[in-house]
Amino acid sequence: MSSHGKSFLKKVMTPFAVNTTMGFLVGGVPALLPLISDDFGLTRSQVGLYTTFMFLSSVSVALFAGYIVDSIGVKRCLIFGGLVSSMFVALYSTVPSYSIFLLYAVGLGFGQSILTPAGNKAIIGARSGKVSNLVMGVFRSTLGIGSLAGAAILPLVAVNFGWRSAMLFGGIMGIVITLLVAIRRYDRTTHSSSVSPVKGSFRESLKVLISSPMLRFLMVTGFCFASVFSVSITYLALWLRDTGGLSEYRAALGLAMAHSGGVVGRPLLGFLSDRVRSLRPVNLLIADSVVVAVILSLFSLFGSVMSESVLLLLCFLLGLTAMGFGGVFFGFIGVVAGQEKAGIATGLVLIFIRSAVLAAPPLFGLIVDALDSYSVSWFLTGVIVVIPIIYRLLLSRKSLGKGVKDEAA
Repeated sequence: MSSHGKSFLKKVMTPFAVNTTMGFLVGGVPALLPLISDDFGLTRSQVGLYTTFMFLSSVSVALFAGYIVDSIGVKRCLIFGGLVSSMFVALYSTVPSYSIFLLYAVGLGFGQSILTPAGNKAIIGARSGKVSNLVMGVFRSTLGIGSLAGAAILPLVAVNFGWRSAMLFGGIMGIVITLLVAIRRYDRTTHSSSVSPVKGSFRESLKVLISSPMLRFLMVTGFCFASVFSVSITYLALWLRDTGGLSEYRAALGLAMAHSGGVVGRPLLGFLSDRVRSLRPVNLLIADSVVVAVILSLFSLFGSVMSESVLLLLCFLLGLTAMGFGGVFFGFIGVVAGQEKAGIATGLVLIFIRSAVLAAPPLFGLIVDALDSYSVSWFLTGVIVVIPIIYRLLLSRKSLGKGVKDEAA
């Protein structure tokens, strides 16, 4: 392998390892929600509060987290975020009530708010700011691989030893892996390209980014897709159990199928976006919106009569599109903002993403509880994901491409 290739691998090894581990935790915990719900006697709207509380702190610190990453570099932020996230997952095993569980979810969300802009900037900096949707897709897939493993393994641990033991196992594993990454020796240049001083004040950087029509399009798209993603990871297993008639483990397997679709979709969609001119990021995100809307409509209309094999297939396709869009999406943020402002741009878009995560699951659950049916909730979620299509049609090609490299649009 060439020295250039070895240098690239060194730069991406840390974010890949930490991202996979955090995916194991963040993806595994929702798969345990049916057991946690039964233990605490929760309503479905109360279950939805978990995702809301997990991202509660993320919204308030997202912008500043991105600015910190731009200022001090990715390695310290990755290690800090990994340790904080793992610690709070381990603490889940000790909670005496669901209210304390939600309080610890806020801590987990804080750790995640540091990790996302740090990981994105590490990948963008690995090739001196040249963004490859395929490489970003592979990076985002490490989160999906971890989520897939967590959704498959943690329920097995919980079935045999209880959900508290599963939480403790996951948290300790995350701490150990993050510490191993922290003590690993690095070349001094390993992350140098990811630590660049930010020119201008925080307010000036923010003003420049908000003026981009393309970044505003990404804000809207991120909000809509985050609504689908957060609802899916929170309610998919419950819906498969309550409506599809699947056992708790088979329902968790459906969530694992969605995560596996995301693992495949992130690099696949990134590859297509890089290689097929008609599938540049904007067009690909619009196509994704159409497919997700169709799948959610099928959930709404025919979910109760579908066979288990069809349900699992649709879960996979939902993951392929609703979760698989992440590689193209976050890579495109780097194209819009450039390497220097990639952290703060990610933080800005994350405000919209995490605002959706705060609002969508509890609203979804409230509608389900009020109507004693998932059909209307799935349909309305499908309507939300059509909004990027409408927004795109309202913008001219010239306006949408302002401030963005021609080949990216």
